[in-house]
Amino acid sequence: MRLKLLALIYLSVSAVNFSCKTISRRSSLSENATPERADAINSRIVAALDKKYPREKGSVWSSGTMILNDDFIVQSPNALWGADAKDLSPALDCLPSSAGTRCDRKFLRLSCESDNECPTSTHCTGLEAAVTKLGDTPPNMCLGPSDHLLNRFYRVMVSAESELDITSLSMFDGRFRTAVLNALTVLTQKQNPPLVRMLFSGANASKANIFNTPTWYRDDLEKSFRANLKDSNFSESDADKIKITLAWLSNESLWSVFTNPFGDTVSWNHSKVIVADGKRALSGGHNMWDADYLRINPIFDTTLEYGGQAAADSRNFLNRLWSLKQVKWAGYPSSVRSLFAPFSKQPDYNERGNVKSISVGRLGVFGANVSDDAIIELINSAENTVYIIQQDLYNQIVSRPTATFALNAIVEAAFRGVSITIVQSNKFPIGGYGAVAPNDTYRAVLEAAVNKFRSHGMTESDAKSKACRVIIYAPFRFSSSLSSWPNAKNAPIGSHTKLVMADDSAFYIGSHNLYKANLQEFGNIVTDAGAASRFKYEYWDKVWEESKASTLACPYR
Repeated sequence: MRLKLLALIYLSVSAVNFSCKTISRRSSLSENATPERADAINSRIVAALDKKYPREKGSVWSSGTMILNDDFIVQSPNALWGADAKDLSPALDCLPSSAGTRCDRKFLRLSCESDNECPTSTHCTGLEAAVTKLGDTPPNMCLGPSDHLLNRFYRVMVSAESELDITSLSMFDGRFRTAVLNALTVLTQKQNPPLVRMLFSGANASKANIFNTPTWYRDDLEKSFRANLKDSNFSESDADKIKITLAWLSNESLWSVFTNPFGDTVSWNHSKVIVADGKRALSGGHNMWDADYLRINPIFDTTLEYGGQAAADSRNFLNRLWSLKQVKWAGYPSSVRSLFAPFSKQPDYNERGNVKSISVGRLGVFGANVSDDAIIELINSAENTVYIIQQDLYNQIVSRPTATFALNAIVEAAFRGVSITIVQSNKFPIGGYGAVAPNDTYRAVLEAAVNKFRSHGMTESDAKSKACRVIIYAPFRFSSSLSSWPNAKNAPIGSHTKLVMADDSAFYIGSHNLYKANLQEFGNIVTDAGAASRFKYEYWDKVWEESKASTLACPYR
């Protein structure tokens, strides 16, 4: 989420077939990872959720399996680890007026035949999201470190045959918007275009206007969609071939947002999920906001792409959101006058996957908040290590910081001697993904841990010594040589990833921040030692390698 509304609101056609192979395993598992540990963590979390939320099983949460291909980690940007200032591009966008026909007018990227024709930190790559005609070859463009997101989201959308779900905090904008319009244009060319559901929050953060309505969404999309069809040499009447419901889910009011933006009564959709046919899905932290992700100094974020039963489980959670009476919606075209029946496509038996996972969501003020307890149980299950990457663990707008809902679990793990390593986004980075300074949160977590240790008979000196030893805290870095963006007047670096990993054997990735905010969320806990080792190697280890040099000094030493 990001800071909006007078700084008071702290928000935050190739490859259409999803391979059934699972991820290739690394030659060895991470230090603490074992299949036994992963299975034990899975059993513990499922048992806790079965006991507390039996009625929500199959909708708000599910236990099952997923397919993970080798590229299941969608991280952005994906090529800046360890970069120096000289490696950063001074500009990514081309100008049609100066670059002529080489500058794509919609994506503002240069056409190319090789990397030699591309600016610093960009590569000549096919932009699938630029394709508007089914079967066309993607044009090569000089793509920046985060532009692959356009391809990843587009691929899942155009793979839909019967059903397509998209949820996000707000309407997609900029080049993400163009990618979605292009995907819809391709879908209209299928013999039987899929039904499409789009669900957002009540606040359209891309427009900074909480008064937009579902009808406004519908009319805005229709206007852009028809223009896109015309640009692609299709008839505007083709726009009516696809049926869409657009909605928001929120109970916010102007008064409540300004007076108590993180109060328990303020609630809106914060899930970020794309599901095609209950077979292929993306879920994680990425908002489809151009200015935050596709610029020269982007926000760092992570999403998972997966298939199998977990994809259908993700769709089942979205069915639950759509069933809420608070959903306000509009149909496109206007002939759509009723909501679609709940989406129900399932993967074939042999396409359910073999990577164990638990899908976990929360309903905010509208129902059960399962993911809170699931993440807490993930931390409670740790015996050796907990790794955390977060935008914030505490939140603060106009009052005293409010502690993370997982604070007790974190200090209990520290009391057991589990090594806790936390990397947090910097305060007030570009885009607003971070509101509390890492050193302030570190002190608060240490204080809570010391109080816990002393309540169990430890002396103050021993309690402080242990807290310093087992809780390590660092601000987020993508390069150990850079503490801020040199190409943006030294603005702080922002991270929006929501990672919690236990014993290198299980991890959560989704939309759910650890700071308190009573929103609708969704994510997956992957309980597979091989997948967790792969994630640790390809993401956590890179973050920690660059951030560890900035580890905060313990104030008790």
